[in-house]
Amino acid sequence: MSERRKFIQTLGLFGLSIPSISRLVNPSRKIKSSASSPLIICSRGEEWGRLVLIPAWDKLQETGNILDALETGANVCELDPRDMSVGYGGYPDERGVVTLDASIMHG
Repeated sequence: MSERRKFIQTLGLFGLSIPSISRLVNPSRKIKSSASSPLIICSRGEEWGRLVLIPAWDKLQETGNILDALETGANVCELDPRDMSVGYGGYPDERGVVTLDASIMHG
């Protein structure tokens, strides 16, 4: 938890905010945000960040519901056979079954 806090604090030191991070993901898009807007972060690098964050942000703009947005982003990884950590491309458990152990906490 403290590593995430340090990350967010470091963003502030570099003058990065929600609008500037959004422009890093897709510079040509106009994304509505303010100081109290949600922030969606992907820890998997630029390629996966683009694959995950754009649909998640679109869902957030469409529904206004952060849980729907997070689920949409997670579904990208779950359905991509190139992702060997979860979902369709994940490794099987000891019984030979590919299972998911995912959770989203809100509040």
